[in-house]
Amino acid sequence: MKPARPALLLVGHGSARVAGAGAPLEALAARLRADGDGAPVAVRFLRQEPRLRPDDPLLGPAARVVPVLLGGGGLAAELTALAGPARVTPPVGDHPGFAALVERLAVTAAATGGLDPAAAALLLVAHGGRHPGADAPARTLAARLAATGAFASVSALFLEQAPRAAGWRDHTGGRPAVALPLLLASGGHARHDGPGLFAGTGVTLAPPPTDPVALAAIVRDLAGDS
Repeated sequence: MKPARPALLLVGHGSARVAGAGAPLEALAARLRADGDGAPVAVRFLRQEPRLRPDDPLLGPAARVVPVLLGGGGLAAELTALAGPARVTPPVGDHPGFAALVERLAVTAAATGGLDPAAAALLLVAHGGRHPGADAPARTLAARLAATGAFASVSALFLEQAPRAAGWRDHTGGRPAVALPLLLASGGHARHDGPGLFAGTGVTLAPPPTDPVALAAIVRDLAGDS
């Protein structure tokens, strides 16, 4: 009889205020279950139920915890402290496949909007925050994408810290622009705040990088299942 496969826990930000904010993470878990080998795949959140707690019965030395977050910093440190003896992987946003996914979405959006990416600005809109280093993941991703040369310029902007996404016009260089929200939960920022900044402006809005098929491949690689 084969030993039971260790549990895989996907941990996201979530939202205590917006119903359905965790839907992208639930869809990712469903995809992993459909493609998997019967190992438990569970969803936990930092800001909504079901929350990640140290006494979670699925946690243990063999469990794998994947932060479905843009990057490290305060949230990742909080998650690691809650995960106890489980193996915590790097965040999804640190994986090279995530940068490739973001670029692919942005290029597709540019083409749909009739734009030449090489002549357009890419605006990456992230959450940001008050804790030190909250801007680092988005800035690192912007630098990676700038290095590919797919877009004329790539800027990291934020909803809750400077440089503010509301001032996006200062970061296009007068070029047509594609805006892509780096938001992995479907909360108020993703549904209203981000899109509202660009409504009626002529900026092409790309979807957030929450495609469950693409993210499932990244999660499997991080968890060592590929």
